[in-house]
Amino acid sequence: MLEARSDVVDLSLAASTPETGYRWYALSALTLIYCCHAFDRSIMAILVEPLRAEFLLSDKQLGMVTGLAYAVAFSAACVPVGILADRTNRRNLLALIVFLWSCTTAVAGFATSYAALLLARMGVGVAESGASPISLSLIGDFFPQRERATAVGVLMFGGGTGAALAAMAGGYIAATYGWRMTCFFAGIPGVLLAILVLATLNEPRRKSADVASQVFTVSETVEFILARRSLVHLMVASPLASAATASMSAWLASMLMRTHGLNIRQAGDTMAVFGLFSAVGSMSGGLLSDRLSAGSGSRRVNLAALFVGLMIPVMVGAMLLASTGLAIFFSLVVGLLSVAIYPICFGSILNLVKPRMRGLTFGSVQVMSILIGIGMGPFLVGLISDLIGGPNSLRYALLLVNCIAYGWSCLHFLLARRGLLADLDRAG
Repeated sequence: MLEARSDVVDLSLAASTPETGYRWYALSALTLIYCCHAFDRSIMAILVEPLRAEFLLSDKQLGMVTGLAYAVAFSAACVPVGILADRTNRRNLLALIVFLWSCTTAVAGFATSYAALLLARMGVGVAESGASPISLSLIGDFFPQRERATAVGVLMFGGGTGAALAAMAGGYIAATYGWRMTCFFAGIPGVLLAILVLATLNEPRRKSADVASQVFTVSETVEFILARRSLVHLMVASPLASAATASMSAWLASMLMRTHGLNIRQAGDTMAVFGLFSAVGSMSGGLLSDRLSAGSGSRRVNLAALFVGLMIPVMVGAMLLASTGLAIFFSLVVGLLSVAIYPICFGSILNLVKPRMRGLTFGSVQVMSILIGIGMGPFLVGLISDLIGGPNSLRYALLLVNCIAYGWSCLHFLLARRGLLADLDRAG
């Protein structure tokens, strides 16, 4: 009965939903931007071994480059940018940050020291901090509730595709022209996309069952979130899963090169396929969520818990099997399942918060995802690998961090089921 009332709210807003053709075009543009975001964020993963050779870096230092330095800068800017997204023209803000992160990605190619490389990656982190909050806020106004998980899945498809392109193109360019030229090439697409956004997208009207122009203070938004336990659990589950996903993205190529003897081109090709599997997983997660849930918020969360729980035995196979082929196969399954939870989780969060709270809410989610996920995940893997030592240290470090993160995330998805229907109804 509670969910039926949510449907009534959704139908009452149908007249303000942009036309089907335009909203799917807008989603396509946002997906391309998310692809660029993932490309520029992921490019360092395929460059780990060349960077280690040139700057004589330890795994802990490489974990800083691929994760923690980027994460600290990203998280520092995420909430302020999220607040801006709730109060300003999101289209213009998105175009600006795309342009900035593309330029700072290219600047990393000029680094002549480890410190300069860290600073460049921190610049990318600051600029990229608004990509998800702004894009998800826009999706909330472009699409009705019944299509939001699917739309988020399409958006996340861009993330997997971008990671795949980073591995494939990055591996080729790095092997042929060097890691610096890889950074230069990575900066070009975003500049073109920033122009596309300004030229073809419009700022949509913010929809709500309440007064559309209502603006909430930071304290009101925080109070709203904390009063909904299901929302809090979802906001914790996602970053924990991100720690495992980010660790695989950052270290899988190196693990395959060290443990299974792949060269940089072979590792790059494997990461490209890994990214494609991730793209398919994100799309499938969103579609399954909207189709199988049949309007039931609890079914969505059960599906996310199932995917996360399955990751633990899959990770055991990916990390401990001696066969290179089987290790790659299970790693690809990791890529398929690990990102399927995000459209389910983010689609549920979109439905739980009010329109003028989305930027700050997803900014907060991103802070936790970056610090716990992209920041601490790869860093802890590098730190534990150094402590273990030996040729197989990286595979054991990945296994330990990922199994803990996935198990903990699964617990929070299960806890989110309590009170979820009431919280959805209260969101209006």
